Amino acid sequence: MVTRKLLVVLESLDYQHYLPLFFDGLSETNHPYEFLARLGVHEMLEHGDGKILPVIPLLIIPIRNGLNTRIPQVLCNMMKALQQLVVSEERVGEALVPYFRQILPIFRIFKNKNSEFMLPWCSALCIRCALCVPGAPARECNGSSFVIGILVAFVCLK
Repeated sequence: MVTRKLLVVLESLDYQHYLPLFFDGLSETNHPYEFLARLGVHEMLEHGDGKILPVIPLLIIPIRNGLNTRIPQVLCNMMKALQQLVVSEERVGEALVPYFRQILPIFRIFKNKNSEFMLPWCSALCIRCALCVPGAPARECNGSSFVIGILVAFVCLK
């Protein structure tokens, strides 16, 4: 069993610097960089408590760049991070609205690709109409259902 121990108190980190850095790291496909970026984003969003909302404008470029890679693994990581970002703090969904023109076009491309765009990396967190299905088989996890789940999260949460 692998355990992780934090070497720094997350609340003391400069979110203006490190959160965009970790979001940019989500574009990586090589291990351990991809893993460290996912872990950093997850931990920072989980322990943000009021520090995330001011950083939203700085996250748009790394999010857009990651989505524009069109690499399934990167798209999956970025969409999971976006989903967690929206639920991490109140009013984050509202703060993302001015940036929808930069974020949503790539979603439109993959929303209509059901079977052609399978996301095997997402099998642990498949989105079906914004519901998490833990342990869902990879064949049930496709780009369309994942994108629809994220869009529902954008619309429903403020």
